[in-house]
Amino acid sequence: MLQQTRVATVIPYFNRWVERWPTVEELAQASEEDVNHQWAGLGYYRRARLLLRGAKTVVSEYGGWIPGTVDGLLKVPGIGEYTAGAITSIAFHQRAAAVDGNVLRVFSRLANMDADITAGITLRHVRVEMEDLVDPASPGCFNQAVMELGALVCTPKSPSCGSCPLSSLCSGRERASDLPVRPAKAPPREVRAVVVVPIHKSTVLLTQRTDGAGVLPNQWVCPLVLREGDLGGASDSFVQVERGAKGVDVVKKVLAKLQDRTHVAWERARVTPCGEAVHVFSHIRLTMEIYRCDYCEGAEVSQQAERERRERIAAIPTVKSEAPEVRPKAEVAVSETDDVVSGNLRMFSLHASSRSQGLTSLAEKMLA
Repeated sequence: MLQQTRVATVIPYFNRWVERWPTVEELAQASEEDVNHQWAGLGYYRRARLLLRGAKTVVSEYGGWIPGTVDGLLKVPGIGEYTAGAITSIAFHQRAAAVDGNVLRVFSRLANMDADITAGITLRHVRVEMEDLVDPASPGCFNQAVMELGALVCTPKSPSCGSCPLSSLCSGRERASDLPVRPAKAPPREVRAVVVVPIHKSTVLLTQRTDGAGVLPNQWVCPLVLREGDLGGASDSFVQVERGAKGVDVVKKVLAKLQDRTHVAWERARVTPCGEAVHVFSHIRLTMEIYRCDYCEGAEVSQQAERERRERIAAIPTVKSEAPEVRPKAEVAVSETDDVVSGNLRMFSLHASSRSQGLTSLAEKMLA
């Protein structure tokens, strides 16, 4: 959780997480959907998916015991060199370097390094040097001390060199603000998409993105169709359209596909343009053209299809959302009919006072 996220942000998530899954065995039994639900708001959902895979590996391959060496930890999905070094030194008191961004910055200034710290060869060099510096008597304390020094004193901007305990040893003190050396960050890639919000009363239809999607893989979202640019994945669009296609034409294709998969006459829905919204990922600036599509009563494909639809909805079990940030808790109804599952769709009945994540929050605001 602490990877690329501040401690103050992580603390409440961590507390809720260990309360829900106090052991690795219990986490290994969780579903990816439950894990993503508990992670909601932290971002970088790939971390959550890898954490679940790692727990399953620890249980199946190591009998529930977390490996106590760097080599053993590196075999667990989601654990890289830094995390392996941190766990080995802090939890198992074994000598190992934990080189994160803070440590890289401290070392580059101490050594007055002109090398690009984002280059693999530089990282390997720093890791080797740090291995020799780690205190064998207190490896965990040493690693945490260097990380804290970088976080609180040797900061990226305006480092407090005057109060630094290593100031007299720092070769790069005079040019500390120019170190470490790293290439200019590329601006986020511009991507435009159409987002369709299909609504029947207080029910919103969501689609599950594929595992190969460039962003939000396996997440439940409103149907999203790319108009310009790409998200870096194999199957990022709910339907395929020509680049630059008109929004209304995209909506028609989406509704036609929904109708084909759900046997509900979405093509006759009332379509309302709702403007644009922008979300910036780490490398993508996604501009979304939003369309609300209200299902109209009486627009059934057939009376038999409508009767079957109502029977399926009546059979839906109701469970309470366990999202800790929601007050009061939302009532969520889930339908998993054969024809819907085959189309990779799920119906969610959202209480108007609930606050869902991502694109569904836009739909919920319109409902309110």
